[in-house]
Amino acid sequence: MEFIEAWKAIGWTFGKTMMVFWLALFTLAGLFFLAKPARKAEDWKFAGTTKSGVFLLDGVDLTKVKWTDTGRKARVFDPLEQKARTFTVWRVKKEDGDLTFAAGEVSVNVYGIYIRDNE
Repeated sequence: MEFIEAWKAIGWTFGKTMMVFWLALFTLAGLFFLAKPARKAEDWKFAGTTKSGVFLLDGVDLTKVKWTDTGRKARVFDPLEQKARTFTVWRVKKEDGDLTFAAGEVSVNVYGIYIRDNE
């Protein structure tokens, strides 16, 4: 009987150890393999907000066209709140190609728009 109790104690300890091991492994996998790197805030400049209901960027009214998520993130600096944020990078179709920008909601139905600094 003592052997069985000892074996249960060893099994319980081993089970907790394995649980901690797998939790740590999945956490690291999420940090290193699943996260997409965000561009530096210095790579993006503030272009304005959609507060007025109209926002023209390179001749396209962003409030009237469909945005397509690129799956990328951009690290931007919010000049209104004086802090860094992470926004989604979007793409819209134009007649002469695609237009890429970063945008995120800064207030209810108001989006901050950012363009790459080198564009």
